[in-house]
Amino acid sequence: LRGTLQVDLTKSDDVLASALRWAIIPAMIVFTVFSFLLSTALRDLCAKIERGEVFSETNLRLVGNIGWIIIGYSVAAFVVQFTGAIAMGSYFSQHVTFSGIEGAAQFSRGITVGKWNFSGAPFPGNLGLVTGCLVLMLAEAFRQGLKLKEESDLTV
Repeated sequence: LRGTLQVDLTKSDDVLASALRWAIIPAMIVFTVFSFLLSTALRDLCAKIERGEVFSETNLRLVGNIGWIIIGYSVAAFVVQFTGAIAMGSYFSQHVTFSGIEGAAQFSRGITVGKWNFSGAPFPGNLGLVTGCLVLMLAEAFRQGLKLKEESDLTV
C-alpha cells in the first residue's frame, strides 16, 4: 500500500506540527553538521595532497576521520529517521483513517521514511556503514604508504 500524504499546513494542527518537527528538524541538523565536518575534512585533505603531502601523519588522521564521520552520519541518520518515523507513525495511527481500503489496519504496523521501513522487519543495511569501513581500510593503506615512505627516506 503506497500513497502520497498531502497536508494543509495552514490549519493549526499542533500535533501534526510537532510530529513534523520531530521528523524533519533533527534530520536537517544531523545532515548539516555532518556535511560541514565531512566537507572540512575533505577540503583539508585535498589541500595537503595538492601541496604534495600525500603520505603524512596528518593525511592519515584526516582519512581516518573521514571514515568515522561517514560511519557516525550513518548511525545518527538512522537514529533520527527512526525517531521521526515513530513520531509520524504515532500521529498517523491516531489521526489518519482510511475508508474503503482493504487491509488498512496494517498501516499502523509500519511506516516508511525515506529508504527506511520501520515495521519490525530486519535492519536492511546501510551503505554508509560499508562506505565508512572502506574509507577506514583506505586509511590503513595510507598507514602502510607512510611506513614505506619513512623507510625510503631513511634509505636515501
